[in-house]
Amino acid sequence: MLAKSRGYLGVNAGLYVANTQLSIGERTLGRFEAQTLTAPLPVAGLRGEYWLADRIAVRNAVQWFRFATDKVDGRFRDLYVGADYGFTDRMAIGLAYNEVTMNLGATDDEGRDGRLDWGYDGLLPYFKYDFGRKGSARAAL
Repeated sequence: MLAKSRGYLGVNAGLYVANTQLSIGERTLGRFEAQTLTAPLPVAGLRGEYWLADRIAVRNAVQWFRFATDKVDGRFRDLYVGADYGFTDRMAIGLAYNEVTMNLGATDDEGRDGRLDWGYDGLLPYFKYDFGRKGSARAAL
């Protein structure tokens, strides 16, 4: 069971903004089309942190978005899991795994389908500085 004094679990909401360009070419007909879209996707998610010891914390976050209409559908997911070591009251270093996936599909008026499956994942080393109250995160331990 999670102890409140050692961590938190919260709900978050926001916007994921990406400048996306999609190009489609048809060599045999000599046609080429490109579209650029910058659209904020509303995301909802969960975020948490739990202190295993005085200087070691694990963090996680997941955000997602899904939509579907007659002609367009899509989903987005951002997953983050990491751990850090606080070497002072305000500074820490850590290592996390981050995975982002986006799947978009559309059908035009002529019945042609298109799909974009995009994503990345990998390890994320980081440095963290806490601008809050001195020792606020570990004071309860």
